[in-house]
Amino acid sequence: MEMNTGKQQSKYRYERKFIIKPEAQYDFLLQLSKSGFSELHYERTINNIYLDDYNFNSVIDNIEGVSNRKKTRIRWYGDILSNSEKVIEFKIKSSDVNRKENIPLLKRKLDSLDNSSSFWEAIKNELEANNNHKYYSHQLFTLQPTLINSYRRNYYLNADESIRVTLDRDLFYYSPIYQTEAHDQHLVIEFKYNSEQILGENLINNLVLTKYSKYVKGILATSTFKPTY
Repeated sequence: MEMNTGKQQSKYRYERKFIIKPEAQYDFLLQLSKSGFSELHYERTINNIYLDDYNFNSVIDNIEGVSNRKKTRIRWYGDILSNSEKVIEFKIKSSDVNRKENIPLLKRKLDSLDNSSSFWEAIKNELEANNNHKYYSHQLFTLQPTLINSYRRNYYLNADESIRVTLDRDLFYYSPIYQTEAHDQHLVIEFKYNSEQILGENLINNLVLTKYSKYVKGILATSTFKPTY
């Protein structure tokens, strides 16, 4: 099987996040249904290994609210230790909108949560062997695994397909640096749409807009890292 050495891009889109408690899930899903949303496809588990430099600059950029920033992660679906296809995903923020670029990878398996460094080294060797690093700066190869996380996601789409909603739960975080773990029982709701629009008072009523970042949350919950600036 040959590796696709091209990068894949998505369009810029708006993203708005809200946090709710588990007991509020039923009311929220009922309101989604009343607003014309239906489930897009089956629930699946999402896994990420976040990559950052030794100074955690990606975390700091997020906390400081830097308008133009990039987050790098390895993403895959299903069991966290499954032998499955992965992608390197770059989430790029430009002011109020976001887009993604990714590099598809061959099937491979993360043997254990404590084996992320050698897992990343093998991926870097794969990229170099396929000359795939030419699409990105050398800085990608200086990053290290700083957080592993996993969560279950449900997907919903409105009738005219202009708004997509994801609902994430059972959030799990693991630090490969400190070998510590954390859990978050809150539900993360995200609205994603391509043009600035009013989401509707009924739909977001009683929801509190948040800057919730799973990466920042996980780093602060599993490590001794405390940003000083």
